[in-house]
Amino acid sequence: EPIVSLVVWAAIAIPQYHAHQVKGSNSIAAADIRNAKINCESYFASNQFYPDNLEQAGFKPAQDVTVNYELTSDRKSYLMTFRHKKGDRAFAANSEKTEVFFKLKSEADDAYRPL
Repeated sequence: EPIVSLVVWAAIAIPQYHAHQVKGSNSIAAADIRNAKINCESYFASNQFYPDNLEQAGFKPAQDVTVNYELTSDRKSYLMTFRHKKGDRAFAANSEKTEVFFKLKSEADDAYRPL
């Protein structure tokens, strides 16, 4: 009977822990993309063009966050996406909009919506 209780407890606790871990990972990626956007806009305000990469803007992503940063050839606009390897969402931001967007990793790229 004690083993049954342990199995029941694990059946409840493990999925809740995983859900909490996913939510926390999504929060890390969302915070990172907001900070990267702030850094890029600050860089633009000083230079009148965007940085070649996020490091140039003084930004380094958190551990396990994958970043894609695309810059136009005139350095006047960018598109960036962030994903945490343990999260279930992808986040996007660009120089044209003030808000950050998200989608589930499993959704198509045109499924992004405001965060």
